[in-house]
Formats: sequence, structure tokens, C-alpha cells
Amino acid sequence: MKRTGSNSTLWVELDGFEKAKERFAAEIVTLNKLMTTLGPTYNSLAGAVLQIAKQGISATHGGLASCPNGRIVGSKEPIKNIIWQARNQSMHYEESNYHNNVQSCFANLVSDFGSYLNLGNTNHALAILDLLGWAEYNTYESDIATLLPP
Repeated sequence: MKRTGSNSTLWVELDGFEKAKERFAAEIVTLNKLMTTLGPTYNSLAGAVLQIAKQGISATHGGLASCPNGRIVGSKEPIKNIIWQARNQSMHYEESNYHNNVQSCFANLVSDFGSYLNLGNTNHALAILDLLGWAEYNTYESDIATLLPP
């Protein structure tokens, strides 16, 4: 298509747009397949991080009750409780039968951050790490340090 005006010429090559659309459509299909494959892997790795943090609380404090709260996430959840309950959710998400403490923690998180954290048969470990900002090692290290004895 060619359009000419008084001082300019505009060329629009529709064939190029069509080829780009086809190429990008194929790449989107490939990326979607990759995300479908890697999503469970990333969630498993995130669950392992939560398991390690939970075991640190257990080994250091003997359980959740004697552990310091650490920072508060959202309006009311201490990070120690998020670690503990998110680890439990991640380990048992396929059963979809959560204890009251897991349900209460996630209800608070949903209230503060949105329905993407609704309990069901979805592993939320990666979403929790993202919520905590633990993609940055310094944030993870700082949070864990607040749970250590003085």
C-alpha cells in the first residue's frame, strides 16, 4: 500500500506485518509450552526454599511459637507464619485439605494482596517467594536474620 501526500510518502508493507505475526505467534506457543513445563519446576524449587527456611525455624527455635515474628507482611502476617504456613501449603497443595492455620494465613494474604493466593490445588510457593521479595538474596538473608536468636 502506498500513500503519497504533499511532502511525504508512506509505505506500509502488509506482507511484512503478516510474516511477523506468524513468527511471533509460533514463538508465543513455544514460550507457553516452556512456561507450562517450567512452572511446576519453579514451584518445587520455591517450595524447597520454604522448607529450608521452615527447618531453620524448627532447628533454631524448636517450633513456631518461640520464634520471633520478623517483619509483618501486609497488614498482619508475621514472616515466620508465612514461611511455616506457605511451606505446609506447598507440601500439601494436591490434597486441598488445609489446616486452620494455613487457611487463616492465606485468608489474610488474599485480603491484603489478592485472590491469586486463594487456596485450592495450586502450589503457591513461587508466588509467596515473589510476595516476600525473596528473588533478591539480600531480602531473603535479611528476613532470615530477623528470625535468629539475638
